[in-house]
Amino acid sequence: KEVCSIGGFRTIPDYSFRNLPEDYAALILIGGMQWNTPVAESLVPIVTKALQQGKIVGAICNAASFMAAHGFLNHVKHTGNTKEQLKLWGKENYTNENGYIEKQCVYDKNIVTANDIWSFVEIYCSCYKPIPTKTL
Repeated sequence: KEVCSIGGFRTIPDYSFRNLPEDYAALILIGGMQWNTPVAESLVPIVTKALQQGKIVGAICNAASFMAAHGFLNHVKHTGNTKEQLKLWGKENYTNENGYIEKQCVYDKNIVTANDIWSFVEIYCSCYKPIPTKTL
């Protein structure tokens, strides 16, 4: 089923969070208004596991605010909609204001953050360049 971000980015996911395979290389969380809902809370263990396994996690728009709210941005350089929004959503869980960079897209330690989907070229380059490719 097609999903659409608040910025109009449309995609058909390969998997849902219920049937996510173990061998994926990147987890991309697109923006939208659902990131401060109880349903989004169920993703915290999935993001935690992905980061523990060294997978790339991308967070666009409000998904970056979700990452701030759960402390995932506390040890990486990052961006988001605004520093103020990250502080608002993150409250005491967001302790890395100094790591905020006013750019469209920031990649650091397997976390890619972007403030909107219109930075798609930067997101693509940040997410896919570091993924190891298989050669035949």
